[in-house]
Order: sequence, then C-alpha cells, then structure tokens
Amino acid sequence: MSADAAKDHARAEFEKFSEQQKIERHKKADEHIAALVREAKQLPKGRR
Repeated sequence: MSADAAKDHARAEFEKFSEQQKIERHKKADEHIAALVREAKQLPKGRR
C-alpha cells in the first residue's frame, strides 16, 4: 500500500468517524432540548 493510498484510507475512515460523532452529539443535544421543553411545560404560567 502506498503512502498516498494509506493517507486517503485514513482520511476516509476519519470522515466516517467524524460523521458518527456528529450524529451522536446531535442526538444528545436533541434529548437534552426535549427534556428542557418537558420541564418548561411543567412550570407554572405567570400572570400577564
């Protein structure tokens, strides 16, 4: 395997890893936002 092919392979693998990490971060953020929204709905309504 040439050095260029190895670099291309490593770059492609890192792209897959990076995309997976991004999906995980978005999933955790969505769960956190959903929890905050549920909590906000339980707060008492203020008088206007």
